[in-house]
Amino acid sequence: MGILYNGDILGCTSVRDRRFIEGNVRETPVKVIWENPNNFTWNRQMKKEDLPGLCGKCLYGQYCLGGCSNTRLTMGGSIYAENRYCSYHLAISRANKQFASITDPAELKAKANFFIDNRSFQLAEILLAKVLKNNPTDLEAQRLYGFVHFMLGNYHEARKINEDILKTHPNDVYATKGLGLCLSRLGEQEEGIEYLKKAILLDENYLDPYYDLALVLMENDKLDEALKVIVKGRARSKDFSKKSQDLYERLLNQKNSAV
Repeated sequence: MGILYNGDILGCTSVRDRRFIEGNVRETPVKVIWENPNNFTWNRQMKKEDLPGLCGKCLYGQYCLGGCSNTRLTMGGSIYAENRYCSYHLAISRANKQFASITDPAELKAKANFFIDNRSFQLAEILLAKVLKNNPTDLEAQRLYGFVHFMLGNYHEARKINEDILKTHPNDVYATKGLGLCLSRLGEQEEGIEYLKKAILLDENYLDPYYDLALVLMENDKLDEALKVIVKGRARSKDFSKKSQDLYERLLNQKNSAV
């Protein structure tokens, strides 16, 4: 917070808008103003999904919350405006313009897969959004889009995408697993765990749900159950056994430490 020359307190001294004054030190002690839960709510309660445009789905949005509040207010007209002066925003916007000439869905998905493989999820999101704008029911694009949003930390959006897939493909194992993970990240752990268990039952040859379920169980201090799940999955495939080795060792170490 900052204190202005006349004693007014704001959450940021660059913000010179009287709507954001939280009190005055000549009338109320600083400690009282600071500890009042009704003060600074525009900042303290702000979430990434409160922001529009790229800021609302940005990889870094949960950390910077749109960057400088005063920039958004003065240049965008609102504390909750998109920050178009962010260097990352500018870089992604330039890339988006370069994608404008690509219209073939197969090429868009191929490029999106390339960016996913290189963990450039923000760019993959742009390409997949173009595919789904023209064909909202493209199942491959929907699956990828849900995964990309999950990796960007956009759990509400990823949840919606997976729920949409399951409306038309109720036994889609990938969407079932994805929904389970989204629910777990959104604080609905028990329901998320049930979806992950369902994903295991839907396709015995698709072993990723074993890993994801074990991880979620471990995060919720259900170590014995997590260990049983990962051991069962590892018994089904040598490749999965290698892939899950680190998680398996973490579970063993945590279980031994808890004894």
